[in-house]
Amino acid sequence: MFQALIVDDEVHAANGVEQGVDWERLNVSGVFIAHHIKQAKEILGTRPIDIVICDIEMPQGSGLELQQWIREADIKVETVFLTCHAEFQYAQLAVQLGSLEYMLKPVRFDELERTLQKALAKIQKAREQTSFNETLRTYYKLWSIHQPLLIERFWLDLIQRDIPPHPESIQDALSRRNIPYSSDMTFSIVLVAVRRWHKELLPKDEKILAYALRNSAEHLYRTEGMPCQAVQLMKGTLLVIFPSGGKDEADLAAACGAYIESCSRYFYCDINCYIGTSVMLEQVPDMVERLIERDKDNVNSAGRVFSLEDRLLTNSSVPMPNLNEWSNLLKQGAKEGLIREISAYFDGIGSIASVNAQHLHDFSHDFTQMVYYVMKLQGLQAHRMFTDKTFQRLAAEATRSVQHLRQWAVLMAETAFRHMRDAK
Repeated sequence: MFQALIVDDEVHAANGVEQGVDWERLNVSGVFIAHHIKQAKEILGTRPIDIVICDIEMPQGSGLELQQWIREADIKVETVFLTCHAEFQYAQLAVQLGSLEYMLKPVRFDELERTLQKALAKIQKAREQTSFNETLRTYYKLWSIHQPLLIERFWLDLIQRDIPPHPESIQDALSRRNIPYSSDMTFSIVLVAVRRWHKELLPKDEKILAYALRNSAEHLYRTEGMPCQAVQLMKGTLLVIFPSGGKDEADLAAACGAYIESCSRYFYCDINCYIGTSVMLEQVPDMVERLIERDKDNVNSAGRVFSLEDRLLTNSSVPMPNLNEWSNLLKQGAKEGLIREISAYFDGIGSIASVNAQHLHDFSHDFTQMVYYVMKLQGLQAHRMFTDKTFQRLAAEATRSVQHLRQWAVLMAETAFRHMRDAK
């Protein structure tokens, strides 16, 4: 919700704005009125005002003077000026002082509402950015003081088979590390895979948020009296491991659903959760491999909970595009036509449940072969064309999902067209 302040020495003008604007639709919960600068300063100093609608010419000080004071006091508000005079000097000074808009009286309330809506959208965006920065600072502090734990190293060694998956070897490793597990315990495993981030992140920020994901996972899945360990398996993938028995299948699925929602809302990412079956310690490496393969074959879904019992469909019913037609479009330089065909193809397979990783691999190989063939006919060398860091990053992630493959294919086509045009 937002708070607004109307500043106008004319009582009827101030009341008119207060009564004429649909504040509820704008999500404004409080509207205050001041009839001179002193009163406005008192309200701004005691109330969390977000937007000021201010007259310019007033007998006890102008609106421009108030805006100058707001700027010097570093009060974070957006200002909309209302005035009876369309003087360029006023408008120019208002802009210099950081006002959002300069409107002439009498103002139409529908136009004023559109201006206020624009201002409030700007404020909301700034709020979200502030919240994002505060989240990063909080988890950076936790991340910077965090030290690797022996128990995390144990799980990684076991998963990577540095500890042989035999009860005697596992018990020996537990004893040497003073870890309070026994080789006859059973464990539940949830694989968490990040499908996409909601915004572009710097590498440092991504590391901080990855730590935040781990930290929140341990709290969410922890059962009273039962330890829980989140282990970073690879970039964008972590395991949550805890002794079996603390949560039944329904509780675990509900916890996964809550975690998915939290990650989307607070950590700016869409994830999937894959629930494994309860296993002995020596069975953990095989279970992890099965969960990883399950994630690799999921190329269409995000924000979902899966179990190993979910039936995997084959890709036999997934059509491949007519690459001969695509090749002709590329030869003809029909950029818009080819991009349209690529987009239509991915729109089509995006709703097919049987699409899996093998289909994406097949497409990437055939599409690359088609582009390279046409480039050869044009006398162009592929190794000189696809060197851009963005392209290389997308190529490395192309078969991660249908969306990743779509971005890569479009960029590859655009790059090919650009080099063909430059070569002419």
